[in-house]
Order: sequence, then structure tokens, then C-alpha cells
Amino acid sequence: RDATYFDVHKQVYKETNSYIKKHSKLVEYAEDWEKTVTTRVQSMHVEYQKLRKGLNHYIGKVDALEAEKKKTEERQREMTSKRLEKLERNRMKLMGTRKSHDVAGIDLIILIDEIVNRSWRDAYPLLQKSVAFETDLSSMQAKMYAGLSGATTMLDQSSKKESLSSSHRLLQLKNS
Repeated sequence: RDATYFDVHKQVYKETNSYIKKHSKLVEYAEDWEKTVTTRVQSMHVEYQKLRKGLNHYIGKVDALEAEKKKTEERQREMTSKRLEKLERNRMKLMGTRKSHDVAGIDLIILIDEIVNRSWRDAYPLLQKSVAFETDLSSMQAKMYAGLSGATTMLDQSSKKESLSSSHRLLQLKNS
């Protein structure tokens, strides 16, 4: 039995839905990639910002203590040993904080560079599967829609049997 117009579209609908389920896996991959990359960048950026805040804190402390030392020296006095120890401690903390800050900044830049310059490698499987999906989907649809030739044959037979014209009747209805 030849397939009817309705049968062909019903089958295409059914098959397309099964293909859409396959396509949703591709979308899930893209969403997972985006979420993973975003989470990594955001977490490293948050850490970098914390280190930046700490760095600014120690820069301010050391600058204030050095200004105090300079003022004291201008008055031809000496800073107390307790204040000098505090200055030295804060200089050491500043060096450690600067090193941690710089390392975190470099790590963040490397990650962003890797994402920007190598993301095509992550996208390659997605692109490859998308092309295969589109090819399979269009092949399936072409095969299914080829079944419409039977519907065309049935319409031609009905047209001859009922003496129907292939032009529409709208003009006849308007003019009658």
C-alpha cells in the first residue's frame, strides 16, 4: 500500500523526535563545556581578586610605615625597634603576597589563553557530531519524503477521476 501524505508526515515527525533526542546530547555537551570553563575561570578570578585585595592591603601598610620612617628620619630621630620590626614583617608579608598574587594572575591568564586559543579543540567533537547529525537527519527526511511520490500518484488518479483542475478554485468562488 502506498503511503498517504498524513502517513509520511507522521513517520517524519516520529523519526525527527528520535533525532532530536540525539541532538540534545550535543547540546548537553556544549552546555557542560560552557559551565566547566565558566566555573574554572570564575573560581580562579575570585581567588585572584582576594589576593589582589591582600596585596593592596600590604602595599598600604608598608607605604604608611615607610612614610612614618622617613618622617622620623627627617626629624633626625630613629624609629622604635618595635616599629622597625613591624615594617620588616610587613615587607616580608608584602613579598609573599605579591608572589602569590602574581602566580595566580599568571595562572588565570594561561587558563584564559588556553580557552581562547584552544577551544576549537574542545569544539571539534561537537562539530564533528553535529555534521554527522545533520547528514543523518537530512538523509532520513529525504528517504521519508520520497514516500510522498505515492501520495502524488494518488492525487493524480483522483484528479483524473473527478476531473479536477490543478489550479485553485478561489477565483471561481470569488467570481460566482
